[in-house]
Amino acid sequence: MFRREKKELNALQIKLKREFRINSMLRWLFVLTLISIFLGVALVVSISPMMQAGADYMWAMLFVLPIPLASIVLGIVYRKKGYRCTKNIVAGAIVALYIGGMGLPSLFFGPSGTYDYGYVAQVGQAVGVEMPEQGRITTRDFGTRFSTNDKVNVLRDSHVIFEEQAEVDRLGGAVLEDERWTTDIKTEQVGLLPYSYAGIFETGHYDRFMIYNATLDAYNTLPQESGEYKFYYLAYNTSLGTMDVTEYYLTVLV
Repeated sequence: MFRREKKELNALQIKLKREFRINSMLRWLFVLTLISIFLGVALVVSISPMMQAGADYMWAMLFVLPIPLASIVLGIVYRKKGYRCTKNIVAGAIVALYIGGMGLPSLFFGPSGTYDYGYVAQVGQAVGVEMPEQGRITTRDFGTRFSTNDKVNVLRDSHVIFEEQAEVDRLGGAVLEDERWTTDIKTEQVGLLPYSYAGIFETGHYDRFMIYNATLDAYNTLPQESGEYKFYYLAYNTSLGTMDVTEYYLTVLV
């Protein structure tokens, strides 16, 4: 009798240990499922050439998709065995849908931007500014034209980070001495900005600005006649070496 009771006790202990391990595994998997969203975002940030390019690399989030899927599968398996793990199924389903929704579009539809740094040299030649030879760029290329309203048609919108500190210092010094670069955007000039900038324009991000009329070869001035003009808008942070560039057509009514 004693041996039988001891055997039953050992079997019970083994069962309890097994249940403890399974419950612990399910709890950790639940936590890891929630954290997987942040792991996916961190992975996207780590492989993106720059923050503004992150949308084109959202497919990297799919690498963590097995975590919520495992939470769903194991949740279903162990729920049938009597374990309380509905939260694993629910959390896994929500996180899997979120990760899939964020990652799949960039995988199937391709990049929304381009990363050809050669465009910086083209802009520099157009506006008459010697740009640094090395850096990173993300450009939203709208093809022929992208109409934001009846007046503005945007061609390209770029964010640039210059990498060589010596070149950043050189450009910063040249910009500070160049009268074509202004310290702010005057009220009468706001109408020359691309529509997307006119509503959310903040001078705090940059300290030098240029509005170049490529049609008239004029800087920071309003056209005297009505018509459609091609513009370049540049905003530069002389300390950080970052620049925003927008190439667009603007219809001016005088």
